[in-house]
Amino acid sequence: MNGLRTLVWLLTCGSVSGAALSMHTTERVVSRTLRRLEHECEQELFTRHNRGGLKPTNKCLELGHLARQMVTLVS
Repeated sequence: MNGLRTLVWLLTCGSVSGAALSMHTTERVVSRTLRRLEHECEQELFTRHNRGGLKPTNKCLELGHLARQMVTLVS
């Protein structure tokens, strides 16, 4: 569930640093969680930009919609 929460924050904030700040954790933890989630999905979920920004892929947007619903249900 932690991976899905992280995904929701990444989609909301648009950057690793923003998600980390919102989640009260470090960028390293957010990046590691994202890499783990991408490994489990066997595909990149975001396109990385030079200045730290993230652009979600279409699959990421689909997964993000489901992730928001799941996070809401268990909160």
